[in-house]
Amino acid sequence: MEQPIAVVEALVQTGSVVTPYLRAGRGPGVLLLRRWWSREGMDPLFRLLAERFRVTAPRPVLRSQRVSGLEEPPPLSYREWLCGVMDGLGMDRPAVVADARLDAELIRFLAGDAGRVGRVALLTGAPSGGIGSPADRGTPRTHGDREASMGNSVPLIRLPASPEGLPEPSAKARLLAFLSAT
Repeated sequence: MEQPIAVVEALVQTGSVVTPYLRAGRGPGVLLLRRWWSREGMDPLFRLLAERFRVTAPRPVLRSQRVSGLEEPPPLSYREWLCGVMDGLGMDRPAVVADARLDAELIRFLAGDAGRVGRVALLTGAPSGGIGSPADRGTPRTHGDREASMGNSVPLIRLPASPEGLPEPSAKARLLAFLSAT
């Protein structure tokens, strides 16, 4: 029987954007970045990570999250948004688990800015997509699921995931070990 986890839902404001986020678990911090967001924390990957880590899952930035005001501020880049969220939540060099289908700018930032993130695990989506799928264009490349390093030596791993976004069973243990490494 699956043990319930306590999920906290809160908001963090970064400049003109208010971002809802979920947080659960204990241990080292992991930032979970997905193309979609489950308000109740029912995402199976969120739950898997919360068993071992203090996982934080911000809702992807949307225009509707902007704070209304007299003047419309210029749009934030994903990099500005993510830095603001990490700063607002007091996250210093968290490990990041991200959907490899995220915006290419965000993936390049995660893989190349050793001062902001500690380790990056990219989940490649449906296994049939493979490493070189069109959804992965613009992202750092490695071969298979081996560990690599990009940019300023941010440890990086790419793992195949099921259509539901969970690492394939053969990759779960490697993901958890990679995130636990210091």
